[in-house]
Amino acid sequence: MPTKKPTKVQTKLNPTAVKKIIVLNNALAVAVLIGAYGYLAFFTFFPKLSTDAQEISSTGYQEETPKISAEQYQKEISSIYQQYQKNQVELEGITAEKITEKIIEMEQLKDKILDLSVPADFMTLHLTIASSFGEIKNALSEKEKNTAEGETEAQKKLTAAHEKLTQMAAQYSWLNE
Repeated sequence: MPTKKPTKVQTKLNPTAVKKIIVLNNALAVAVLIGAYGYLAFFTFFPKLSTDAQEISSTGYQEETPKISAEQYQKEISSIYQQYQKNQVELEGITAEKITEKIIEMEQLKDKILDLSVPADFMTLHLTIASSFGEIKNALSEKEKNTAEGETEAQKKLTAAHEKLTQMAAQYSWLNE
């Protein structure tokens, strides 16, 4: 049996279709190159973002390390505490103008504390001082209302906040240095 030679099938392609295929192929190649270049450029200029993303994805959260040492924290919190002691608030005979000044002062001290990075060993101290400053500010606000009830409540809150701060100073003796 004679073998048949395969016949060549010649198909005529539409020249417009060929041009479209070439253009699409070139566009795809350019898009891939631009994407690769963009990816490399982004992570070259922003390497921290790529390591943060890897850290977050591998652990599920990003661990924040303290930005200051324990010694630096002690120095800064001690300075803030000494500012408080220097201008300690007493409600007896305080004027309305002075109350407003003290409210602003306590808010500023509290903000300074909240702006600090806190080493884990000092978290309780930090929160106690910040909340005590907030309580003193609230007591001053109640005193500002000028009612007898407000004044006694304010005095109770102020006394409690002072006591908390005194206890912290006793526990962390370096606060007074």
